[in-house]
Amino acid sequence: MKRILTAMVPIFFVLLLVACAGGENEEQNQNTSNNTSENEEEAKENEQTSNLGKRSNPVPVGESVTLSSNVYSDDGEEAKGEFTISLTNFQRGQEVMDFLLSENQFNEQPPEGHEWMMFDVSIEANIDNPDISYYVAPSFNVLDANGSPVPQDIYPTFDTGEFGYEDLYDGGKLTGKAAVVVPTDEEVLVEYSDFDVEAFFKAE
Repeated sequence: MKRILTAMVPIFFVLLLVACAGGENEEQNQNTSNNTSENEEEAKENEQTSNLGKRSNPVPVGESVTLSSNVYSDDGEEAKGEFTISLTNFQRGQEVMDFLLSENQFNEQPPEGHEWMMFDVSIEANIDNPDISYYVAPSFNVLDANGSPVPQDIYPTFDTGEFGYEDLYDGGKLTGKAAVVVPTDEEVLVEYSDFDVEAFFKAE
């Protein structure tokens, strides 16, 4: 009987070691699986951030996007810039027409089946040369729900508060209003476009 017990002891320890090793491997596999899931999630979030402002991933209402672009002095000196842009406070319809007429009585009525959409625009500059400015003069393009461009054959003018057409230096911020023609009661995307500083925004 003692011999049997003596023989079984090594076997017991071997089984115990195998069980422990198996538990450790299972834990390692679980940790690896968790790390892989976290890495995949982080990669997905990074991709969404890097694609923010694309037509497939427009900037949500109330949020901003930061875009990189080189800027140049009048002498051709180059500087790197980052520009944080937001479009907010979307309004459309007759109240916008009334406001535009109060700004300038010669602002035109939109074509049949269309209305004015007005919004606030904000841009902040981070330029690595304090002596080089970025001249803000964007176009605002409109895409309908099918991705077709909405013609902008008329343009509003503002008595005060119009966005753009000024030099912006490092650390500076510029705000103002803009308006575009859109199909009545239809969802659209608005594109901020100023050379290679471009982004699509959702509109309320």
